[in-house]
Amino acid sequence: MFLLVFLFFACKDNPNKQNDNSQQSDEALSEGKNKKTSSQTAEERQVNPNYKPVPATILGYVKGGANVNVILDEMDIGNIYPLYSAIVDENNGFSFDFNVSEPCIYQLRFPNGNIHLFLRGGTVRINTNISNISDYEVIGSPESMQLKEMYYLLNETNHKTIDLQDRVEKLKKDKTKVKELLRLVDSLPVYYAAIGKEKSRKLISFVTRLDTSMIALLTAFYIDADENYDFLVQIRNKFRNICPHSRFFKQLDEKISKIVPVGPGKEAPNTVADDINGKTYPLSSLKGKSVLLYFWASFSEPSRQENKKIIPIYNKYRSKGFEVYAVSLDTEKKPWLDAIKADKLIWKNVSNLLGWDDEITFIWKIDDIPYLVLIDKNGRIVERGFRAFELESKLKKLGI
Repeated sequence: MFLLVFLFFACKDNPNKQNDNSQQSDEALSEGKNKKTSSQTAEERQVNPNYKPVPATILGYVKGGANVNVILDEMDIGNIYPLYSAIVDENNGFSFDFNVSEPCIYQLRFPNGNIHLFLRGGTVRINTNISNISDYEVIGSPESMQLKEMYYLLNETNHKTIDLQDRVEKLKKDKTKVKELLRLVDSLPVYYAAIGKEKSRKLISFVTRLDTSMIALLTAFYIDADENYDFLVQIRNKFRNICPHSRFFKQLDEKISKIVPVGPGKEAPNTVADDINGKTYPLSSLKGKSVLLYFWASFSEPSRQENKKIIPIYNKYRSKGFEVYAVSLDTEKKPWLDAIKADKLIWKNVSNLLGWDDEITFIWKIDDIPYLVLIDKNGRIVERGFRAFELESKLKKLGI
């Protein structure tokens, strides 16, 4: 899974407060785990030579916040650059005057939470309450409120993922729920895939609505690139004409350039591995058949259970032009061959015996097993990330 490298953090309140908009942003944005505070100020570090500094003013009002310390940071990839600090005065106000080196993210750091702003320059007004920092209003920077909405959308997905994880942990503690636990664990990839698709769908709608806002560019980075490659290329190409020198454009461009498209509708990339006799057997040799590209391993009990579910489907449809190309992530030949014999796997079994270091796993973006990918007779990807109990219905949709 591609790790996000933008560095943004949640607006965190008193832990006893409920904060639906942003209390889970650290978890939703995985890069938050790698945050650093740089000893440099933003002025001392290297700035983008393609932008000229623009004066900016932040005027803040914090209800009930008299005498509270506020720190202004500039956010960069992997770093926080502290700029200035101020004390909220007796009238609950504070201000900062500084230069924006390029349109980017800034953070107002309070003792009990943060506010994130997207600034280009000019005067911006902030209204909030010290008892609930995340309930803030920004006047003079529409993109800052769009940024807040982006956090909200990401947190929706994060809450659903956390709920699933909590259900698993709860079932683990109840010995009477072993079967229910096994069913849930077996279905997790399906649930996660559904959550991921819903996330991308909402983010795509959000990006489309924002059009040329730079928050649209920033949000695009969080959309699943394998499933939505063409959409991201369109966004990249649009913003190439708008802000080709922006750090956010360069980040999205770099992400896209590293991707081999393996989403639905794309042609299956060249995949080559050795069969049980050590002979090279390419996936492309099965073109003309509907193929299940199946990643598994002898040491993976879920994979061994998946084998049992795929075998009857294979036997039923193999005469109708269906084949299985099973790539094992084993590192030793004997356990692999023993598992093939024990599970009676008569389909196309291949492995380079490199385990998770096999380049195939990187090309296909595989981060868990068992993992199934359905490819049509023309060599194009139909669907990926489903489970064996869904396979037969998908084959019927292909007309097999």
